[in-house]
Amino acid sequence: MSSRTPKSGFGRLGRITGSAVAALALAAGIGMSTAATADANEDGWGDTPGTYTHYTFPAGTPDLSSVTWSTTVTADPGFTSHTFWSHQFGFNQGNGGYIGMQDNGGEDQLFLFSVWDVNQAKPGSKGSWCQDFGGEGTGYSCRMNVPWKAGHTYTFNVASEGGGWFGATVEDTTAHTSFKLGSILTPATGIKTSGMVDWVEYYEWSMTRSTCVQQPYSAATFGLPKATTLNNTQVTGTATRPENNGDCANVTSTIGPDGGEQVLGIGNSTRDAVTDRAGNCLDVKGVDYAQLEWAEDADLAADENRAAVVETCHRRTDQGWVHGADRTLRLVNNFCLTAAPEAVGNDKKVPVTITTCAGAPGPLTTWRYGAQGSIVNDATGQCLYAPGGNETEHRVELRDCTGKADQQWTAPRA
Repeated sequence: MSSRTPKSGFGRLGRITGSAVAALALAAGIGMSTAATADANEDGWGDTPGTYTHYTFPAGTPDLSSVTWSTTVTADPGFTSHTFWSHQFGFNQGNGGYIGMQDNGGEDQLFLFSVWDVNQAKPGSKGSWCQDFGGEGTGYSCRMNVPWKAGHTYTFNVASEGGGWFGATVEDTTAHTSFKLGSILTPATGIKTSGMVDWVEYYEWSMTRSTCVQQPYSAATFGLPKATTLNNTQVTGTATRPENNGDCANVTSTIGPDGGEQVLGIGNSTRDAVTDRAGNCLDVKGVDYAQLEWAEDADLAADENRAAVVETCHRRTDQGWVHGADRTLRLVNNFCLTAAPEAVGNDKKVPVTITTCAGAPGPLTTWRYGAQGSIVNDATGQCLYAPGGNETEHRVELRDCTGKADQQWTAPRA
């Protein structure tokens, strides 16, 4: 899969490190190399966190006719994040698959069921659809756009329907609603008990400029897999091993009595809008969100030093900010909110732009949250100021702090 591949969720095996790759490759019958992850400048991938929980079943357990997993997102990283919570498994014949849900970069949230190396599928409930995929492997995926909620528990069931068909259903056990994603034809008769793993993917690794500091905070719990075997006995898996992706240190994966907890982006905020008192959102002049996503360095050069503005809110990634552990305010593809250096110390009204974050942050690009909802630049000690009104593309500035409404913001916090 190339670094330009957008919003896939399909190339997960390409980003699992070391022993996790080996375990999943053996479980699913996948032949592949296990290159170690490295900095984006060295391997062409962006740096993002990832967490995993591995499961086993009692020795001698027969293959499974159905499995039910559960996911509860306790801290949503934000509607404009690119995050995938997934349950992965192998079949007893052919390859494997996975089922889960995504925040989708400002597009509609998504549930999906995917299987490698197959070529036939059929949709389930109204609004679902199935499509083939490529990249790191090929196969079919059945999908449905359903808005989900943090704090709700979603159960995912994959079950044999006979003749090699496996169907996938999702239930919101909190709201008592359910739907079917679809069915996929495989060469298998059952699901393997080995190699089962839950994981959280921040799939901005496809953006070459992604860094750990711009990735939002999230937390989720995964229940133990509950299954029915081919001889119709009930069995529950055991969580045996947590694992973290080597790209980012600020992640944790732990095992509890009922499953695994996976927390990512520790020290960063969630990714969300920064809004002024008039209800407008901090944005960038003349930049569409699509320009910031999945672009190469040459394409992003034109966005350097564009003015920060307030605009009507639209829940896209050009309005999705993370307040990092280093106190930068970052958009996707590693752009930092920045005080214009030529004006610092010379003007009571300092322009604010975006620039590429490079190396250790300096005071021009670091911000602290002050009293009464103010956002204060470390270089100037001044407050972010919004001119107000409902017109689009009003430029924001730094002005001496007054505590007035035009310097009051709602912003994501760590």
